[in-house]
Formats: sequence, C-alpha cells, structure tokens
Amino acid sequence: MRAFRDFILEQRARFAPGAGSRVWCTVAAVVLLTACNRPDDAKAPGPVKSSPVLAVVDGAPITEDLFRLGWERRPGASDTPAARQALLEQMIQRSALAQAARHAGLDQDPLVIEQFESLLISRLKTVQLQPRLEAVRVSDAEIQSFYQTNRDAKFTEPEGVRVAVLWFNTRGQDPLVARYTPRLSDIRDHLIKEPASVPVTNGFGSLSLRNSEHLASRQRGGDVGWLQASPLNDAWHAAVIRLASGLTQPGDLSGIYSGPEGLFLVRLIDRRAAGVQPLAAVRSRIEQSLLADRRRALEQEFEQSIYSKARIERKPDVLEGLAAAPVAAPQRRAAPGTVPPVKPAAH
Repeated sequence: MRAFRDFILEQRARFAPGAGSRVWCTVAAVVLLTACNRPDDAKAPGPVKSSPVLAVVDGAPITEDLFRLGWERRPGASDTPAARQALLEQMIQRSALAQAARHAGLDQDPLVIEQFESLLISRLKTVQLQPRLEAVRVSDAEIQSFYQTNRDAKFTEPEGVRVAVLWFNTRGQDPLVARYTPRLSDIRDHLIKEPASVPVTNGFGSLSLRNSEHLASRQRGGDVGWLQASPLNDAWHAAVIRLASGLTQPGDLSGIYSGPEGLFLVRLIDRRAAGVQPLAAVRSRIEQSLLADRRRALEQEFEQSIYSKARIERKPDVLEGLAAAPVAAPQRRAAPGTVPPVKPAAH
C-alpha cells in the first residue's frame, strides 16, 4: 500500500489545487482500484508473492507489478526495449517526486490522508461488500406477496380522462365572458355538425392556437393529457374534470362553462376505466424496488458492523477547545515546486 500512497503524493506534487487536483485524485483512484484487484484481496491475509524489483528510488521499489500497471495504461506505445526503458524512466522520475513529497511531510497532509482513506473505503466495499450486494435475490413468492399487500394502494389505476380544453382567462369579468363566449359557441356548433373536421385524437387541432389562452396546451390542440379526480387538484383542473365527467364517448363536447376559473370548452379524447395493473406489468418494478431496499439495508449493516468493532477513543476536551477558537478559512496552496504567477508591471 505504500506504493499507492507514493503515487498519490506524486500526483499531489505535480498538480496545483483546483482543476489539477481533481485530475490527480481521479487518476489516483483508478490506479488504486485497478492495482488492488488481486485474488488475494478477497481472502484472509497470507504470504504475499514478491514482485521483482526494477529500480529503487530513495528506498522505494518500482516493482514488476507497478511497471505492468503503467505499461497497460500507456497511450498506444509499441512494445520495444526503448519504450520499456522510457516508461521505467518516467516511473523513476515520478517516484522521486513522490519521495520528495514524503520528505516534505505531505504524506501527513490532511487532504492526502482524507483522499487516501476514501480510496481505501471504496476498495474495501468493492472487495467485501459488492459481492454480497450482487448476490442479493428476490424470490417470486416475495414479489407476489408485495403485490398482493400493495395492490390497492400502489397498483390500482383510478378512472381517468384525457381531454382537450379551450380556455380564456376572463377573471370573472362579464365583458370578457361576453367577448369570448361567441367564439367558443361557434367552435362547438361546428364540431357538432362536422366532428370529422378535427380528428378526436387532435383535440381541437389548430383551433386552439387562436382560441385558447392555456399556454401549456394550445400548441397541442388543447390536449392536457390524462387527468384524475383528486382532492389535490387545483381549481382549474377540478373545473376541467367536472366538465368532462358527463362526457362518455371520444369526441363528446361539454357545454360552455363560465366561472371564477375562466371560460371553458372541453372535448373528450379518451376515457380510462379504473383497473388493477396485472402483476406481469409491474413485476420488474417490484423486483427492483425490493432489491434496492435490501441492498441499502445490507450496506447499512456492513458499515454498522465495522463501526461497532472499531476501537474509538474520543477527546471531548480537544473538541471543546477547537470549538472555542475561530476556524480559519481554507487557503489555496500552490503545489511544491511551482512558481506563483507574476502580475504584469503597470505602465
């Protein structure tokens, strides 16, 4: 694991805070999670097979395993002795930077420690938790039981209507009602005489463009989609559903209604009876929901099990002392070896 921390320190040394920091953190995560993907990670600790050493930099070995990892990640280089030597030299330079970072105390930098721990936690969950999560299954009996228990509450569709609406916001003012009512009356009379002139599936068709102030539907022939009676409906939708309640056949038209919600003309596009969704239609959704719940519980159990076994020693007096002192705002620090930008001299 020391080699992984070396890599983190090396990348920390190469990039300044900001966008560069995100780059090295991402690269470090990829390297750690890839390099740790060995069969012995998943079983009890035992003898570790040694890897041949290609070079040593300030006491830190560059092993064959690390070299192969770098070789696999190189951008399309040909396999030649020169290419191998070039990669090794790059790794030696990077390792030298990592050792310089350690000598500078950056292996104890809170940022490095925090991100290193995050990588370890991620790897721990990949090795120990992920196989258990993937092994979670939901039986047909459990799916059936959930369906029966929740059929009325979750899998019963109430009666619904799909309607088109022509609407003017008359704001309860008689002059506006008198102004717009003849227009809706003409449209209603026309559709009663010639219903096929505007197909039912089109609602009011292009007539809604010039004869409706309902912006959400006027571009769609007045189609407001499927509506269901509910105590949560606002006054506008409640008025539309009330007008549609007496319509039975697609193409039926309501009377012209004027009220505090405005001036309405409603055309029925379709009606859907109340019914229960069959198990076959919702089985996959139930299974995914049960799997998600079970995996969430398993992850919480995994974390709680580790937490309960940890030896924890709290220092309340130190915490109180920290709380009494103002916390300084974090400052951006330049990476070691970088030169701060120089402002141009004023002329």
